[in-house]
Amino acid sequence: MTAQLAHLSNRPYAFEPYLWHRTSWTRVVVDEGGHLRSAQIPLNAFVSGPASGAEIAGPGNVNTHHPRAVTRKFFDKVCPKSRLRYVDVREVRRKYGIEDHLQLPTQKVMDAWVAELAEIEDTCVVVRDLPPLSAVPTILHGTLAIHLRRGDFQRHCSHLADMGSVFAGWATLPQLPDRLPEDGLGHHNLTRDEMMTRCFPRVDQLIQKIRMVKQEWEASQSGSASSSRGLCRAYMLMNAEMGYRESLTRLLKLDGWDEIVMSIDMKLTNEEKEVAVASDMMVAYIAEVFQGNGVKS
Repeated sequence: MTAQLAHLSNRPYAFEPYLWHRTSWTRVVVDEGGHLRSAQIPLNAFVSGPASGAEIAGPGNVNTHHPRAVTRKFFDKVCPKSRLRYVDVREVRRKYGIEDHLQLPTQKVMDAWVAELAEIEDTCVVVRDLPPLSAVPTILHGTLAIHLRRGDFQRHCSHLADMGSVFAGWATLPQLPDRLPEDGLGHHNLTRDEMMTRCFPRVDQLIQKIRMVKQEWEASQSGSASSSRGLCRAYMLMNAEMGYRESLTRLLKLDGWDEIVMSIDMKLTNEEKEVAVASDMMVAYIAEVFQGNGVKS
């Protein structure tokens, strides 16, 4: 969204690579298998096009001469801290009456930000915490993608349950069907066990959730082209232990799923491992249904 805002404002967008660990000294990190891997992944492994530095082409693939996106390293070189102009998100929202931005048309929110940036003569502008946008993906029919993080997440989920933490990021969009009950003060209204079921489910709890998602989706598609196929393939973005994966696969097969693929079981080269997260994200993005974890996905 920030790349689109920069484009509409006729400004170059500064982008970063994907960083596993944001520290000043980390060169490599240790993955869960104990192997060293790069600390950075080029952004265009996840996002191609103008947002990662490509030219902006108009009709007929003609260069439109809009400023191209630049790397964060280049931005920091030409825009030292003394030249930075910070934009206060809350002040802009009040100024243009877009405090309730999640309930407003996307175009109205974007127009307000374009107008604000048009008033700024400074060339080095930093805007943080812009409101999210959503989009409709190209669909991989019949596929349910499930993001299930295990391992260190047992401790993390336990901490979130005790802290009363709520969903974050995209999971807070009001149009999503599976909302987290809140008390109005920024805390969840669930018991500890209920929160752990959402964040770190047992195999039987996950199977129950998958059955519900499949049933609700197929009922909602009754009479459409998708209804004749239904959900028949499951793709698991997971790092679960072997016993968990085996139990889950066995129960899914008993439930009649035609194909079950787990990302952790895929055989990848060292080069492919560097962009495995991007591959997982793409499958999840184009799956007909995505079942995520509201505190992580």
